[in-house]
Amino acid sequence: TGVLLVFAALAMTCIPGETSTSLNGCPQVTRESFERLKNGTRPHRPAFGLGLLCEKTRQNGPSVSCIGYAVQGAPNCTFCCACSGDAGTIDYNKRRLPRSYRCNSN
Repeated sequence: TGVLLVFAALAMTCIPGETSTSLNGCPQVTRESFERLKNGTRPHRPAFGLGLLCEKTRQNGPSVSCIGYAVQGAPNCTFCCACSGDAGTIDYNKRRLPRSYRCNSN
C-alpha cells in the first residue's frame, strides 16, 4: 500500500498540460513536469524509474525523455507513460507494471 501511495503522490505533482497527442486514458502532464524531473534533487524517484522503462520500450531518438506515473493497482496493474521530444508534443500510453513492482489492490 505504501508503494501505491508514493505513486499517487507523484501523479499529483504532474501539472495538467495542453500540447499533446491522444491521452490513451492517461492524465495530462506539462513540459514543466519533465523539467522538474530532470532537474530534481532526487533523480531516482518512481517517475524517473518508470520513465526509464517507458523509454526502453519506445523506438525514439536520444532526445526523448519519459515520465512514468498514475499507477493503478490490481486488477489493472498499469501505469502511464508520457514521453516528450524536441517537437514539443507529449505522447501518452499505458503499460503493465513490470513484475518487479508490487501490484496490490487499493
